[in-house]
Order: sequence, then C-alpha cells, then structure tokens
Amino acid sequence: MVGERGSDALAQAVESRLLAWDSARAARRVWERDPGFWPETDPEEIRTRLGWLRPQVEDPEVRRAFHEFAREVRDEGTDEVFLLGMGGSSLAPQVFQGMFGAAPGHPRLTVVDTTHPDLIREVDRRLRSGRALVVVASKTGTTLEPQVLSRHFWRLLEANGERPGRHFVGITDPGTTFAVEARRLGFREVFQAPPDVGGRYAALTVFGLLPAALIGVDLHRLAESARAMIARCGPSVPPDEHPGLQLGAYLAAAHDAGRTKVTFFATPPWTTFPDWIEQLLAESTGKRGKGLLPIVGEPILGAASYRDDRAFVQVGPREDARSRTARTLAQLERDGAPGLEIPSEEIYDVGGEFFRWEFGVAVAASALHVNPFDQPDVDLGKRLTLETMAGGGAAASTVRGLEVGSAPPGAVRAAFERLLSGTPEPRYVAIQAYLVPGAATDRALTELRRALATRWRVATTVGYAPRSLHSIGQYHKGGPPDGRFVQLLDDPSADLPAQGEPYTLGQILRAQASGDLEALTRARRATLRLELGRDVERNLGAVRDAVDAGA
Repeated sequence: MVGERGSDALAQAVESRLLAWDSARAARRVWERDPGFWPETDPEEIRTRLGWLRPQVEDPEVRRAFHEFAREVRDEGTDEVFLLGMGGSSLAPQVFQGMFGAAPGHPRLTVVDTTHPDLIREVDRRLRSGRALVVVASKTGTTLEPQVLSRHFWRLLEANGERPGRHFVGITDPGTTFAVEARRLGFREVFQAPPDVGGRYAALTVFGLLPAALIGVDLHRLAESARAMIARCGPSVPPDEHPGLQLGAYLAAAHDAGRTKVTFFATPPWTTFPDWIEQLLAESTGKRGKGLLPIVGEPILGAASYRDDRAFVQVGPREDARSRTARTLAQLERDGAPGLEIPSEEIYDVGGEFFRWEFGVAVAASALHVNPFDQPDVDLGKRLTLETMAGGGAAASTVRGLEVGSAPPGAVRAAFERLLSGTPEPRYVAIQAYLVPGAATDRALTELRRALATRWRVATTVGYAPRSLHSIGQYHKGGPPDGRFVQLLDDPSADLPAQGEPYTLGQILRAQASGDLEALTRARRATLRLELGRDVERNLGAVRDAVDAGA
C-alpha cells in the first residue's frame, strides 16, 4: 500500500488530481490507448508505445522458453553472462542482478555499458575462459556501444580459437538490421522484443526477463507479482484504490508544488531498484523545460540540508525507527516535506513494482503535458557523438579539461565557484563520471556529492557515463535549466582498437563526452570538465577537498 506523509497541501493536491482523473476516466483511457490522454503528442507514437500494459511476462510460453534456454546454458557450465546494452536494455537486468544475485549453479551477470578500455580489458580476460555468454541487447539494433563491443568480443573469441556464434545471443526488435546480421553470423539465438514497447518500459519483456532467467530468477513468481499489480491497476479500479494513479498523482502534485527533485531512499535488497526508476522518470518527464529529477544514491544528509524543492520516496523493507534513514525521514515529515512510502518485504514484489512505476510515470507525464515515450534530447546527444567521431575520433580525444593533478593551487575551487554562480540559481549538480565503476570510486564520488550538498545546498546526481547519457541525460537537456554539470574523465592505462573502425575505444568514450558537452552547451547548461589522469581516487579526493575548502 502506498502511504503518503508530510505536506497537507500536497495531500490535498493528490486528492484533487485523483478526482479529476476519476471524472476523466483516466485509467480506462490509458488501457484503451487513447492518444488524447497525453495532450500535444503524436497520436501514432502513443498508440504504438503502450505494449507494456500487457507485458511478455504474462505469457507462460515465453517464460517457459526463457527458463529452458537458461537451463541449457547453465548445464553447459556457463559461469558468466556479459550483457552489452544501454539504458532501457540494461537497467532492469542490473536490478535483477543487484536484488537477486546469481542463484546457485547459475552464471553471474555483468552489464557492459561503456567502452572504457580498462573495463573492457578486464572483460577480455574473463571472456577468454570460454565459459561465458555474451548477450547483445539493442531495441533498434543501431546503438553505438553494443555494436562496437559486439565486434570487439567476437574478434577476441575468434583469436582465441573459439566459434564465436555459440557464445552470442541477440535481443532486438523484429526486422532490425542487427537481427538479420546476427542470424547471418550464426548467433546462437536471436530473441525478438515487442516492437510496441519503448526501452525504458521494457523491464517485463525479453530485455529484462531473459537475463533474469539466466541468473536463476523464477519468472513464474515474477509473473504472479506483475499480474496482481496489473489487476490492481485495471481500467475499472477507482482512482483512490489504483496504485498506478495514486503514484502518478503524487508525482504530478509534487511537480506542481515545485517539489521536482524526487529523492529516493532504498533499503536492501532494493538498493538498485531506483537506478531503473531514474531513467523511467527522468526520460519520460524531462522535456519542454519541465520534469521530475530522480535523486538516487545520494548520501543521507541532515534534514536541514534539504531545500524545499524535494519530494521523498522510500522503497524496500521498513527500517528500524532508530536508523539514520528513518530518523531523517521522520524529521522531514515533521518539517512538512512530502513523502511516499512503498514498503515491500518480498523480493518478488519487484515484478509488480516495475508495472506500478511504468503506469504511474506515464500518467504523471500526462498531467505535465509531455509525451512520456519520446526522448528528443537523448537522440540529439547520440547524433552529436556520431558527428564528432565522423570528424575524427583522435581529434575528440585531444580536447582536455582542467587537469586536477597539475592545476595551480585554488584552480579547482575557483572553477566550482564559477560553475555554481550566476542565474538561474543552481538547484542540482550532475556528475558525469566517464570512469570505471568500482567500490573505491563509488566511495569517492559519494563524498564529493556530500561536499557539494553541504557547501551549496544543491541536490546531486552521479551517473557513470555513457550509461547516464541514455538514462538521465534527457532531463539534463530537456528539463528545467537549473542544473550544473561536471564531467569527470580519466586516462586509461592503455587504449584498445575498435574493431573495423578508424578510432579506438578510448576515443569513442571521449567523443561521447564531447557530444554530450556540445548538447549541454546548445541547451545553455553550464559545464565543467575535469581530468583525473590515472590516479582517479587521489584526484577525486583533491576535487572533494577543493569543494570543502570553499565552505
């Protein structure tokens, strides 16, 4: 059950929204795929993007096929699955791995959503064991990173004396050039995705379900959870009993009250679930100069450190009332900050929660008068990246930012002072980390977020790029212009060639940073690029110290 806490005014706004949706027959119009429910949008696009209302997880034949394939892979002794995908093709699998882990006897899943040479060399080492499966997931079949990495790993296995096809599986829409090419090359399997489901709404389709089955998630239990939530969100359910409309009303009311920074608290094992919500919420609502910004993984601050532009959502099991999270939320509630609690003690509830959030965000977008199913500014960033590469990947790799390790004393602090001055007043800082994910880097980025929030009282986001460009990136360029952007780049220990291309993997990563920087500049967003060299942890500490020194 969704529980609202905090602001009486926002609670009244939620109630008003539910009454309006009751009069407008909102739930029924969504189920009837009425394009008029989302004003000022392309009717044909709306009609062809609502397949998630009847997701593949409901089909017992689909579930059986995925389980049988997973059993076949497991019985062969496969111990690793590498998924090549971006955004909607990778985030749900990442949630499943984070929440469930690999069941005994099943392979572990690693999502590869970057061309960073240091990470790719590590995958190369693990792939040479010959006991790995590579899943290439791309809805359109044209996504840059999976294309480049697929060729790279294919050549690696060939050089290792393997028949690559038996190690490769494709997931894509019917009829894509990738599907045709994968079958020509002899991919072990090519699974078709429903063409009427956009990537960020695809958690309960093959994009999420096949990787889940491979690591041993019980798809039948997942389907039971999803079916129960789908029934509760049915076309005839009254709005005040409808979980999807209730969530959508909370999000819409928060937006209208200026509470546009939706801050998530998640308890284990649900800590990775907001990573999936991040793309769904940011990419669905962040356009036309408005939207809801998800704040995920931010360190818990003192209640006084949060501005009045925050709304709060808690997911997962309830924590002990004495925990820091519980005490912070209790204080925020006393201060009148709006909060929403979606408790869950059962891990398989995630099937239903995927659907609740898809429905809730889609109807919230209607209230914001935006199309929840397009992503125009993400597409711009992709195009600018390709233009940069066409102009010469090597040229893109020579564009350098402020060198943290050799900058004059006070230069980094002064750069942040400039970045966070001016109008409109900054309300959030987005850190784009073109770095290799790891525990030490995670800790250093968390401390940098804490320093920024303490010094400037801004919300903070962190996204490992280029993953974040495909998730929260739409909001960065299409949402309200109150963000500031920090790009963090390092120097790989050694670069790697991109097979069949006139540039390297490292140059692709730099071109993506440059393409996004250009997209942000065109959107009149203030940016700062910092070079961390090869000692990432030390130089991230130096950046944090520079921010602290300005306090």
